[in-house]
Amino acid sequence: MAARLTKAGRCWVFQCVTMLVMLLVAMRYLFIARNESRQEAGKRPLETPRERSILHGKASPFIARNESRQEAGKRPLETPRERSILHGKASPVRVVDKKKQNVKPVSGHPNRKSKKLCVEGVIPLNKFVQYDPDVDTDLAVVSAYFNVGRFKKGLTKDLYFNVKTYTNWAGAFSNLYNPLVFYTDSDIFENIIRTLRIKLPRNLTRVIRVNQTSMWSFKLQDRISKIYHDPNYPKFYPNTVVPKYSCAMHAKYEVVEDAILKKYVTSDYVTWLDVGYFRYLKRNKLFKLVVPKSFSDNTVAFNKLHHPDPVLEPEVIFKNNSLYVGGGMFIGTQQTMSLFILDYRHASEVLLHMGLSNSDQQVLYAMYHSTFQSRVNPGVDLQLYKSNIVGDCWFYLGFQCYRELH
Repeated sequence: MAARLTKAGRCWVFQCVTMLVMLLVAMRYLFIARNESRQEAGKRPLETPRERSILHGKASPFIARNESRQEAGKRPLETPRERSILHGKASPVRVVDKKKQNVKPVSGHPNRKSKKLCVEGVIPLNKFVQYDPDVDTDLAVVSAYFNVGRFKKGLTKDLYFNVKTYTNWAGAFSNLYNPLVFYTDSDIFENIIRTLRIKLPRNLTRVIRVNQTSMWSFKLQDRISKIYHDPNYPKFYPNTVVPKYSCAMHAKYEVVEDAILKKYVTSDYVTWLDVGYFRYLKRNKLFKLVVPKSFSDNTVAFNKLHHPDPVLEPEVIFKNNSLYVGGGMFIGTQQTMSLFILDYRHASEVLLHMGLSNSDQQVLYAMYHSTFQSRVNPGVDLQLYKSNIVGDCWFYLGFQCYRELH
């Protein structure tokens, strides 16, 4: 009798487990179907518990590890679901961007578009276009390296950046056939740039030696240090930890302005270019950067990273390390760029007065956000270029300007 009861009990348990599994599968398909309908209607997709943990600052160690790999310029580890997205077998359920950490809940939050998956190393170009002097308009390029010392990058315990990191990334300058104005306070970097461009015509390269103590951007260091020394100010390495790093981000706009005012730039159009912007380009061919298609001369072009959150206050943007556009490259005419940089300086000063500092990307987000825009009234609009290449977030604009020489 006991044996029969035990057998009956096992059958009962098996039936219960089977029904539970079927119920979970049905709920999962219902969840996916509802998300498809919401996405087609332009509404924010429902969140899974794992996605909710990411959005509200409780990301798993896997996610934290991947953020460190991305900030270090390494390809992120892929979950099986993300691998299916990258290889064209994506589930209808959205993928939440793993950089979104420590996000404060905002009451009354409206529906938002889901963020795209960003994978370092993706070249956002289907084919490499040849330069056509009858069609393409050349750019003058301004870039810089300032020695801010060795600093920790991201969450990885032993990941640090120094001058060697950036010299390893600078190789593309040897093939860049645009006029280059390069600012630095480093003997090492001056020698690297001159060596990289030794085979190019001499009139294409101008290296400007500067002293940090004479620059507006680095004179902000004491004010920034005071903000970062507050133990309650969020720590994002190095953005909100190393004051000189934040100064170097502001310096990008200062040196572009200087190159225009001192007439180092002679072409109508000018672009800022990060040292490592083309670090994944391995083609070893001469190339030019040109004005991107459909560019409007009364704007400044930026690469769009994420859809802006319409209700974020500047404090949340800065303290959550939120992103809207990338600061690795921006393009404009000399006149428009000069006006834009005046607005940028003003916005930076106002935000510092409010006790807010991070990188230039948070300043740009706040400048063009409805909750702060009226404070600075920028007179120049941004023209945004958004990647349509799976996995790319950061480099689309630069590769839209990329043209190879015959």
